[in-house]
Formats: sequence, structure tokens, C-alpha cells
Amino acid sequence: MQRTIRPGTWLPHFRRTLRYLRPHLRPLIFGLIAALGVSVFYTFSISSVIPLLKVVFADHETLADWVHRVETERRLGVVIAADLPDDPAGLVITHVRSDSRNDGVLHDGDRLL
Repeated sequence: MQRTIRPGTWLPHFRRTLRYLRPHLRPLIFGLIAALGVSVFYTFSISSVIPLLKVVFADHETLADWVHRVETERRLGVVIAADLPDDPAGLVITHVRSDSRNDGVLHDGDRLL
């Protein structure tokens, strides 16, 4: 025999369970805030490890090469292609940022020796 629920009959039961929850409301709110804080900090900790993993598992770029590339990008205001094999012709500039001091001197596709 199938039991059917009449419309509107479940709401009193729900209200009754909320009354049982009322004494535990403060610890529940603190627990939810703590869970939210843990999830936010866990996300930031995982995202901070990603650059380290990129350097560790890079095929052609060592840690010293990565530091030099990042510092060159910062100083010149350009974007250099990452993890490329050593090329005697130099590093390829993939993009010159518009706020760079070298905007008129360097162009996309130029090489740095």
C-alpha cells in the first residue's frame, strides 16, 4: 500500500524539528563559519603550491631559469613563453604589456639574449 502525503502536512513536522534545533543554533553557526574559513584557507594553500609544482615538473626550465624569467618579465614588463628548451637565439617575447616602459622598444615576437 502506497502512502501519499497530503499537501501542507509536512510543514508542521519541519517546524517541530526546527524547535529542537533552536538550543544548538549558536554552536551550529560557529561550526558553519569555521567550516567556511577552513575551506577558504585550504583553497589558498592549494593555489600557492601550484607555481611550485609547475617549476618542479617542468621539462626544460630549472628553478634558476624560472627565477630569471619571472624577474625579466617583471623588470621589462613583458610576457615570456615558459618552459621552452634552451634556444641559442634567445627567449621569445609573447606579449609586451601596455604599461611597460619598453612598450615602444620591444615588440611581440622579439627575442632576448
